[in-house]
Amino acid sequence: MGSVTVKKYCTRIIGLGFTALLLSSCASQPEELQASYTSDIRYQDWACRNLALEATSIDKRISELHGQLKKKAGDDQAQMAIGLILFWPALFFLEGGDGPQASEFSRLKGERDAIDRVSRFKDCSAVPVMPQPSGKQADVYEKLKSLKRMKDDGLISQSEYQDKRTALLKTL
Repeated sequence: MGSVTVKKYCTRIIGLGFTALLLSSCASQPEELQASYTSDIRYQDWACRNLALEATSIDKRISELHGQLKKKAGDDQAQMAIGLILFWPALFFLEGGDGPQASEFSRLKGERDAIDRVSRFKDCSAVPVMPQPSGKQADVYEKLKSLKRMKDDGLISQSEYQDKRTALLKTL
């Protein structure tokens, strides 16, 4: 093998490794995070009313964390895009990763699953069903991401972006 071929091969490997490292350091979307398993034993002796109160409390915190994690993942994606296009050395300073909020989110989802299993076993009608993000919210989120890409790619102006973004957010 010639020295030029070896250099090309090494450059490709380093480039692929760098890309894999950068992509793995981005925060995950909350929908991608799995629930941590929580045993039902913790909740078996609880009354239906207590299960319902705990479920409501967990749902509130999960909703808060969902918004925070969604924002963090979006921010990471935007920083990655800007870094790749404008100034790639800045990518070395990205925080990345999911962090403690993602761990708490997964733990709470696991606890909520355990409450759901126990409440079904006890036939508790007072326990609310775990809410899922509505199709409309997910649809608007995807449209907002697409709109941002269009603005970043220069397909629409900043004012057009703001107008369309405002109109989309009003539909929620």
